[in-house]
Amino acid sequence: MNRNVDLGSRSKKATSVDHFPEEILAEILPRLSVKSVIKFTRVCTSWNSLIKSSTFADNYLSRSLLIQSDHYTKNDGRQLFLLKQIGGKYYSSTLSYYKDNPNPGFDNPNPGFGGAKFTELLKPPTLDDINRRYEVLRMVGTCNGLILVASCGYAHATDPTPIIWNPSARKYVILPRPSINISSTRAENLPEQNYFFGYDCRTNDYKVLRIVSISRHVKIEVYSLAKGYWKSPRSSFPAYFMAVHVFENVFVNGALHWILPRDRNLDEYLIVSFDLGTELFHKITMPEALRKKGSNCYVLRRGESLALIEIESTFLDNERHFVHQLHLWVMKEYGDVKSWIKLDSVGLQGTDRPRPLCFKSRDELVITMFDCNRQQTAVVVDMAKETATRQERCYSSSMDPFVESLVLLNHPNALSY
Repeated sequence: MNRNVDLGSRSKKATSVDHFPEEILAEILPRLSVKSVIKFTRVCTSWNSLIKSSTFADNYLSRSLLIQSDHYTKNDGRQLFLLKQIGGKYYSSTLSYYKDNPNPGFDNPNPGFGGAKFTELLKPPTLDDINRRYEVLRMVGTCNGLILVASCGYAHATDPTPIIWNPSARKYVILPRPSINISSTRAENLPEQNYFFGYDCRTNDYKVLRIVSISRHVKIEVYSLAKGYWKSPRSSFPAYFMAVHVFENVFVNGALHWILPRDRNLDEYLIVSFDLGTELFHKITMPEALRKKGSNCYVLRRGESLALIEIESTFLDNERHFVHQLHLWVMKEYGDVKSWIKLDSVGLQGTDRPRPLCFKSRDELVITMFDCNRQQTAVVVDMAKETATRQERCYSSSMDPFVESLVLLNHPNALSY
């Protein structure tokens, strides 16, 4: 008797949940972590359909990006960053929050950089298996909660294909083999390949750019996650290609950007961009004062603007100590070369040249550098106040803002782990 009453009660509750107003759910669920949202897909069929819809995924991402932008503006230390450790393998990367704001979507935080918390990414077993066999995969880009893992450097026909991975949703897509064939060549003339990653907002598509250099001849191809195949754009590479330079890139205003020599004379530099919407290369002229100094510059993203950090180093003594001057240049109107403006300068002392990682706020630039004791440390440089705060030892080779997202959750080719 009691059993029948209990079952009936549960049935009524299930029915009421199933008919919970969708507009209220759409307001509540995006406020939760990805880990929690995915658990709610098991509540009932209607919730599952709602959460796995592209509209919900887009709204969730929009909210995440808006919150990230708000943290950036307020500089409240609550941004999430993705760090890649020196050595380059993807499994050395960690996610971190500044200050004590652990993300419920990631467990077991450990104290670390500047009082922040690091959490090592939970890897798909497939990536572990590949790296055990090849030891070549590296994290080469991140965008909207997705990470591109690929093999860069000398190219071989046996290289594993790239992988697009969402660590929050624990989903990944193994890309098909690229179209540009890597044939056997002499050891001294091995082709080099580099991969880059970004988002095309016009078509709501994530794209991978592959650049292959064979005897200084550059070939390119683009993979579309929405279409599921590689194709070769008609745009030709507009500068002198040097693989060592293209590792430093930034995604701004729907395009990838690099600082490269104009020609093989290496006496003048420019910014090369690749628009992921039109799939065309473009040239952006650097400030006149920097055109001969491109090898001393880094291209970065500062908010929504394209920025350059120029580093001038002056020898200090016989112990390899230098005074490094960091100069910040910003393009106020994207694409308008007349809008370049030099904003701030800061002086630092150290040994080897500093390496900028990213802006953690409008004025605060995170760099890595070796101090006078030859220890590599992270330094937060306030470009406006002209101050520098040294943090703990840091072996990160890249640092990017990161957000949780549901991208890939309902992708037909996505695998779970």
